[in-house]
Parts: sequence; C-alpha cells; structure tokens
Amino acid sequence: MPQRFDISGAQNLQMMVDGTVLYLYCDLSENFNTSASGKSVLISSSGGNKPLGKSGALLGLNIFTKSLEKRDLSKAGIGVLCTKDFTAVGDGCHWRIEDDMKTLCVKIDFDKVKARAAASGKSILLATTSGNKPIASSGLSCGLNCYYPATGTFDVALLTEGASPEDGLRVGQSADLDGGFKVVYISANEMAIHYTYRKEDMADGHVASMPSFRLKDLTVTLYVAAVKAVRSRTESASASPAPLQSQGSAGAHGGFLKEDGKEDKVRNVVVACAPADVDTAGSDAHTLELTFDPTQSYGRSSSGKSMTVAATGGFQRVVDREGRVICRVNLNAYRPAPSITNDEVAAAVKKVLSGKPKATLASLPFKDVLAEVMEEVGARETMKEALRATVKTEVAAYLKDMAQP
Repeated sequence: MPQRFDISGAQNLQMMVDGTVLYLYCDLSENFNTSASGKSVLISSSGGNKPLGKSGALLGLNIFTKSLEKRDLSKAGIGVLCTKDFTAVGDGCHWRIEDDMKTLCVKIDFDKVKARAAASGKSILLATTSGNKPIASSGLSCGLNCYYPATGTFDVALLTEGASPEDGLRVGQSADLDGGFKVVYISANEMAIHYTYRKEDMADGHVASMPSFRLKDLTVTLYVAAVKAVRSRTESASASPAPLQSQGSAGAHGGFLKEDGKEDKVRNVVVACAPADVDTAGSDAHTLELTFDPTQSYGRSSSGKSMTVAATGGFQRVVDREGRVICRVNLNAYRPAPSITNDEVAAAVKKVLSGKPKATLASLPFKDVLAEVMEEVGARETMKEALRATVKTEVAAYLKDMAQP
C-alpha cells in the first residue's frame, strides 16, 4: 500500500502516489514562519518549485493566512470540506479535510488533467488552483501550481523515483551530478563535494552551479565562480576579504573555513584545492574538495525557514597551498526548520514571566515579553507575526493562573 513521506526541502508537506494519482497532505493547525513579504503567516510550503521524483514535473505550493487569529478549524470553518468526496478547485486539483479535522488533502489525477501552456509559454501546466484560493471558511488560503518546462517531458511513472527518503544516497555511496560535480557520502558525519575547476570555462562571468542535491531532509547548493577582477586601481587591497586557505587537516578552528570579518558566517566547511592532472583535466585546472559534517546544526537561518548545517557565508575566495587565489565558492547546506510548538512557547512564556517580579507582570509591555520569548525559543525576527497570537494566548493563561489564590 502506498505510504506518505515528507517532501524534501518543504515545510509541513507530505506526498503519496497511487498509480497516476498524487496526494498532498498538510496539517492546517501548524505554522512555521512569516512569508517572504512579511504580510502573511505560512502554514505549509513546498519551499519553491520542487521536482516530483524524476517525472519532469515541478510542484509549488503555499498555504497561508493573513493572521493566525483568523484561522478557524472548527466545523464552521472547514465543515464543508469534511467529506469523503473531494471538491474541485482550480484546474486539475481537488481537496478535502481528513477525518482528524485538521489535515488538508489535495488530489491530482494526472490521467484526468488537461495540460495546457502557461501564459509565459515557458511551461506546461498540469494542475493549478488558479491563484490563491480560500480553504472553505478557515481563514487560510492555498496557491498551487504543478507544471513541467515546455522544453521538457512529463512521465507520470517516475513521480516517486528518487523522491522517497529511502531512495537517497547511503554511506559509502557517491553520485555524479550534472555540470561535473560529484557528491561522496564518506561516513555518517562526513560528506564531500568534488569539482574540477577550469579557468577557461569561467570566462565572461560564468558561474558553475551544482544541481540542488538532497539527502533525506538535507539540501545542499554549491556555486563556483572565477575571482572577481579588481574594479579600480585605487581600491584598497584590505577591502577584499582574506581568502579561504586550502586545508588538508583540522586547524585552530577544527578545520572549518575561516575568513577575516566573516567568522560568524562561515560554518562547518573544509576546502582542499590542488592542481588537477594535466592529462585528464588540461592545463590551468584545479580539483576542489569541499567537506562538511551533515549531522551538524548551527541554528535557524536569517529567514527562520531552515536550519543551517554548513555554509561559506556567501562567495569566498579559495587559495591553493602556494597562496594563489584560484576561484570563489558559495556553499549552503540546510534542513527545514521545525515548527515551534505551542508547548515550547508555553514553556518559554513561563520561564520569562517567572523571572519577573509578580507585582510588575500586569504592566509589562507585550512587545518586550514577545522579544524575550522569541529569544528563548530561538526564533528569528521574521517569525514574530507567526508567534504573536500564540504568545499572547500563553501570556494571558499564565497571568490568569498567577491571579488565582
């Protein structure tokens, strides 16, 4: 029997495939962040357009609300969708609320969809909600697009191939990716990316981009580019950041890349750079190896949407053992950030308020309490609106308990 599994790189979104039918599931009672615009709270997101296995199709989905206080998961809010039958929405999409009264299930039957060219002419739409559609009267909205590039093809039989976590790379295995990149899963706590840098290939500002690689819930991106030319003769040499030295073993910082002024950004990355074999790679070529520990975590990213595993903190220059600047690299490895639960917020509120004099509790500015609670749970500024209503509820509950004899 088909099983649900998390979509890599997504938040609060699972998928299941039964023949030619795709089912998407998300818990409408969850929330994890404000949107990129800061104007709404995300309930579920694919985190951009994600490939559906190796079918050639991509899925983009966002479920959001303008305010958590307006979310209504009672029968009045979602009862019309609490049926065994699916209700049509947009083109090629159907949805219903599951028996738990909080899980939205979206159904797309690829045998019945009517594929059509998108307005841009660059893609073929398979299914869409045709904009953001309200989910009954819940106060939530959903926007979904499923498509494939006009220059590509779609094979429904490959919807789950390579999509399930069980299909991912295992320890001791490697994967050759497009563009000359290779990922090697050396051990449970060591992963390496290999790339042969050829200076002639980087003419005219070309940037080599590794296809986004996923290992279960871990996403890794890497860009390699030539060193930027000095823009003016008057530019101070000290204005350029110190290069990342090629390392073969752990140093004072555990072998992690370090760059002057950016120590707080570079995390969990070791680089090795050496001349490539002339016979196989040609002249003026270097082999790059970037190694990191996929088990590490350095807290939430600036957006709050992901947990940083390894990062160079933007493009950094790579220097070989002779001190020559060879190229620039930009690596980012991350996992979806878990939702902050109501229990965590309640515990944080209790910790913050219990440390205040009882006589001052009623007069404490809420914005100050909210800021302290956010710090306690490790939330970023971008998550403020997503947490505001929950913190307000927990503060009121705490004050009520304290007022009782």
